[in-house]
Amino acid sequence: MHFVTHANAVVTEDELLRIGWPERGASRANLYPYIHQLRQGIEPNPRHPRWLVTHRGQGYCLRMKTGHALNTQPASEP
Repeated sequence: MHFVTHANAVVTEDELLRIGWPERGASRANLYPYIHQLRQGIEPNPRHPRWLVTHRGQGYCLRMKTGHALNTQPASEP
């Protein structure tokens, strides 16, 4: 959700670690599997990401077209 609310902006690894593991210190190694899983779910080709882009030495950026609304509500039961 943090990527969506900060779309098109670089989110630092430190920021993601504070959000994901607020109660304890975590290392970047904790973060990488989640970035990988997220890319597997949203990228047409996760090996060459277009939507969740790494900015080396800075963090990650979720690229979104401006003006697009995202449905962040959970799917309803059938």
